[in-house]
Amino acid sequence: MKVRVGYTCCMVIDFLGVGFDERHIAEELQTDVEKIVEDSGFSMQTDWELRFDAHFTNAREVLVSKNRVGSYPSDRAKRITIVIPVPYIEVVPWGVKREQHTYDIDHFDKLMRNFYALGVNYAAFSNRTDYIMDSMRRGIRHSFHEGFTVNKVKVKLNSDQTRPLSQ
Repeated sequence: MKVRVGYTCCMVIDFLGVGFDERHIAEELQTDVEKIVEDSGFSMQTDWELRFDAHFTNAREVLVSKNRVGSYPSDRAKRITIVIPVPYIEVVPWGVKREQHTYDIDHFDKLMRNFYALGVNYAAFSNRTDYIMDSMRRGIRHSFHEGFTVNKVKVKLNSDQTRPLSQ
């Protein structure tokens, strides 16, 4: 199984790559996920691609797509979306101006049945890099703990098996 970590969408104007190195974050997380998949034995079970994609927007919590969405058999891909809310600058110094958001904070409210919600404490982070890294790690770890299906193969791991994401 091929593994990729990246960014599919940024619904925040002038945010991607400002104050953080998205390539470095993706590479570090991809290495962690590759190790988890390899150690768990799932890497040899399918030739599909497993993608964890960040989506930056205005939301109330970190959101992780549920198993029932994100399978693309024709592309041989399973995509798990992690919606990372970007706070306002009034909340934390590394946040963004209100006008940088292209959607209102309630944009995902009607779609919540498709996501797991993970709480967020913006004040626990002093910069965008640490916040994004933590949000992605928690989202990826949650996906493995809840489980998902890749080409009819169930992938579900416990905390010990996802240890590389616990840093």
